[in-house]
Amino acid sequence: MYRIIFSLFFIFSFGCAGTMDHLRKVTDQRIIEKQQEANIRRAEYIVNHPTLQNRDRILEGKIDIGMTTEEVEASWGYPSDINRTSEGYEQWIYGFCDEHFCDHTYLYFKNDKLTDWQN
Repeated sequence: MYRIIFSLFFIFSFGCAGTMDHLRKVTDQRIIEKQQEANIRRAEYIVNHPTLQNRDRILEGKIDIGMTTEEVEASWGYPSDINRTSEGYEQWIYGFCDEHFCDHTYLYFKNDKLTDWQN
């Protein structure tokens, strides 16, 4: 009986460890793919806008007050959600949630220009 319990424990433990390693590898690969997609998006935008004032910030994946919505999208990608008011204000929401944690950044635009953000 002891051998059966030990064997089941051994199989279960190493089987779960293998699954966790696989999940980490898949997650790491997806992160790398997302970073590559972002780099391609930024480079394409810069090539199509050679005299762009914010080119270095976009290539670094950063934002600054005064950037246009198009420049922010080139730098950070498309937001998860956009809220608009009738007065021309926009709130762009970037982030994710899982079952334990949410992380969001809110960007605020007026007349197509970034005016502020908060984490």
